[in-house]
Amino acid sequence: MESKIFDCTLDEWINIRPAIIDLGKWNIQEGEVIELNYTLSESKKCLLTYIANQASDQFDIIIWFNMCRTLKVVDLKNPHKVLIYSSFNLQEFLIQAASLSSFLKDSKLRSLIIIDSYNTFLMHDSVLHLDKSNINEKHNKEALLEAALSRKLQQILIKLKQKYGSTIILCRKEYFPKKIANIVTATASFTFYAAMCEPEKGKLIDSRYFLLESCFDEIGNMLHALVKQEKSSVELILFRYPIEWIFQDDIKYEPL
Repeated sequence: MESKIFDCTLDEWINIRPAIIDLGKWNIQEGEVIELNYTLSESKKCLLTYIANQASDQFDIIIWFNMCRTLKVVDLKNPHKVLIYSSFNLQEFLIQAASLSSFLKDSKLRSLIIIDSYNTFLMHDSVLHLDKSNINEKHNKEALLEAALSRKLQQILIKLKQKYGSTIILCRKEYFPKKIANIVTATASFTFYAAMCEPEKGKLIDSRYFLLESCFDEIGNMLHALVKQEKSSVELILFRYPIEWIFQDDIKYEPL
């Protein structure tokens, strides 16, 4: 098994592997919003902070909806370019998101919008993902209300994307992630957690982007993997926070 250490920045690595993350082009083929599914909040915050710092050189403003109110957003390179909203319920969040339309129209700013994490407020998260269009009549009133609010969020995101060219990252907490594979490298083993929705052409969400929980003790370690459906192996990319180096390895993929 061949391993290689890449002594390069994330931007340099993007030029080599543009299919994973491309802060410059954001060429998302299967959806209009980038979705990050995660299990560890601290790792997710570290990665989003790094992305925000990278994006501050490419966007006029970063708008960060911080719904994980116990986590403080720190270590921002250009804090004057980051507008942070704190939301305490889904209705308040939707009002704040809706107000962005007039703000972006008047300011004409090129924006990156981070929604972190909208499903914090959903009691019926397993059935009310944004790509769900049909709601069963058996759902109770609370579920129907959440469904209506989720649809409204979808409409807002599409408008911001299409009308103002905003780039949107939607973070989604996996409270009960499904373990679908053991991943083994020459030096360590990892568990791969599936997203609740698979990428499908025409959906709002592109869920090819994942944060994985590693076997390391350091909670700041982050894993990002792309499963190749046509093969039994995947490429593993390990980001250490702060980003000091990037490790790439061919790994063995063992479905559970």
